[in-house]
Amino acid sequence: DWEHKLNKKVRSLGLQVAMSQKLREGNLSVVDGLDLTSYKTKDLNTKLGGFGWSSLLLVDGDDSHTKATSTTNFNKAFKNLQNSRSTELCVLPTAGLNVYDIMKKEHLVLTEAAVEAIIARFSKKQNTRFWEK
Repeated sequence: DWEHKLNKKVRSLGLQVAMSQKLREGNLSVVDGLDLTSYKTKDLNTKLGGFGWSSLLLVDGDDSHTKATSTTNFNKAFKNLQNSRSTELCVLPTAGLNVYDIMKKEHLVLTEAAVEAIIARFSKKQNTRFWEK
């Protein structure tokens, strides 16, 4: 068993450092949302292809894209795009955000909902004792 556990503070700091590095490199973008007007894979491909990113991590504050029952236009276009595109594309909810995926991909794209969720995640007290609640 090669599993290595880290404290919450260390994991939080790692995420902050990784996102700060992407920001310094100019490889972090924030978008309004992941909604598309049509479910066509071609529309999503042209939207993402216009930026010229070779690998991309999309982080959404809502985990609806990970559920099989979701039928939004983005989900339909993304499902087909995974198999047909040469660019590495990964979509995660904020709960699944980790340092490895951030550093593995060239560009990090966050939705506004993801930014709010990440801020809420980092602004929580790390060392709250039961008598200080």
